Amino acid sequence: MLKQFAQHVADAGTGVQPVAAFLRAPLQRSYRRVMALRRKIQRRDTETIHRTRIAFKKLRYLCELLQPLLPGLSARRLRQMHTWQTRMGDIQDAEVLLARIERAVKRGEVSVLAVKRLHAALAKRLVLLVNAFIGAADELEKFEPRFA
Repeated sequence: MLKQFAQHVADAGTGVQPVAAFLRAPLQRSYRRVMALRRKIQRRDTETIHRTRIAFKKLRYLCELLQPLLPGLSARRLRQMHTWQTRMGDIQDAEVLLARIERAVKRGEVSVLAVKRLHAALAKRLVLLVNAFIGAADELEKFEPRFA
């Protein structure tokens, strides 16, 4: 269906933009949003990473949807985008799990002693994940939509 749409747009005649030009605006807008959020990331505020992840997820899904129409967007690039997004997702998962443990302790559902080592290990993992992501955050630039 996308290929039919692309052909329709391309064959529509005078005044109709080529497919790449037609798709350029929403892709660039989405990418600029992710870049703006990327610049706001703070190591000690994982919410900034989460917001970037949500915006990046939208960009990635848009790229996946439009891939048949964008010859420069390879399956390899989409896998790289997924991997970059997963790094942020791992941080969010660790955050959620830590918060659930803390709530369970607060509610008296589990003793502090029972989860002390688990909590410490998760907190350490979270720091490692954040540091690794911050070190790789500039990889975002390689995902800028490119048009022939």
